[in-house]
Amino acid sequence: MRKLILKIILGLTGAAILTYLALISFLLFAPKLKSYVNQITFDSKQWQIHLADRDTIKQKMVNDLLSKHQLIGMTQSNIDEILGKPPQIEYFKDYDYVYWLGPESSALSIDSEWLGIKFEKGIVVRVDILRD
Repeated sequence: MRKLILKIILGLTGAAILTYLALISFLLFAPKLKSYVNQITFDSKQWQIHLADRDTIKQKMVNDLLSKHQLIGMTQSNIDEILGKPPQIEYFKDYDYVYWLGPESSALSIDSEWLGIKFEKGIVVRVDILRD
């Protein structure tokens, strides 16, 4: 009888641990999966239409933008043509251009994601996805 009770307790404990791990995994990876599934092809006109608003279309396009366009080495006028000149913000003083992309893609989305671009002598030298 003791062996049966021990097996039941161990079985319930194992099931509880697996459920806990599944829940934690879901909370950690669901936002990234959603972000990946919602990606769309970069469209310069659509990016620029939503340049100053809080539409998340830029966040959906940024991976395609970075994979298809080698921004490092482009001139500032090239960036102005492709992405438009972003509104001035007080965040990220190390970057010359900062584009708001959308809310942070994590389980506890309390921050925002931004695309930061740094120029030296009018040439892009650094491009990063930033979080505030």
